[in-house]
Amino acid sequence: MMMKKTAVTVFTALALAAGAPAFAQLIPPPPAPTNAPPAAAPAPAVSPAAAASVRGLLEAMRYRETLAANNKAMSDQLVNVMRNQVEASIRNNPKLDDAARKTEMAKAEKALPKAAAAVQGVLTDPKVVDEMYNEASSLYARFFTPQEMDQLAAFYRTPTGQKALNVMPQLTAEAMKSAQRIVAPRVQAALKQAKQ
Repeated sequence: MMMKKTAVTVFTALALAAGAPAFAQLIPPPPAPTNAPPAAAPAPAVSPAAAASVRGLLEAMRYRETLAANNKAMSDQLVNVMRNQVEASIRNNPKLDDAARKTEMAKAEKALPKAAAAVQGVLTDPKVVDEMYNEASSLYARFFTPQEMDQLAAFYRTPTGQKALNVMPQLTAEAMKSAQRIVAPRVQAALKQAKQ
């Protein structure tokens, strides 16, 4: 039960980190847990002009490589994020005394590697990257005209655009750390207050 809550917390933390405006174009939401219900009906078909523009944009953005790098960055931070969330949850549980907290933490530490490995498996699965890439095609076509996508692609082919793409994985990892540091204590405090 604790690891299930931890996984939800991790995905929330990842979503918060990924939702930063600076990364909104490049970072899709984290993948849903494997036991999640199936997605809604597929998006409407994309026109040939939009499809060509999307392909050009995603290629200019090195989108597939960026997705894989971002997922790896999330995966690399996962154990620490999970450990911090579990520790905070146990520490802030008023039903536990010090001995029970120590016992729960020992159980969590024992279960953490397996839980982290399971989530890391999802984040580093090439099929997940493929699905996210395909979803991005529909999303970009829905929110941008072919002309706008062509303009974005032109930007990403410039030296500044290429630099932005090159530093995104590092920025993503650091944004995740910042989001964890800033948001997690506030979320824990808000949840604790809501229980009162």
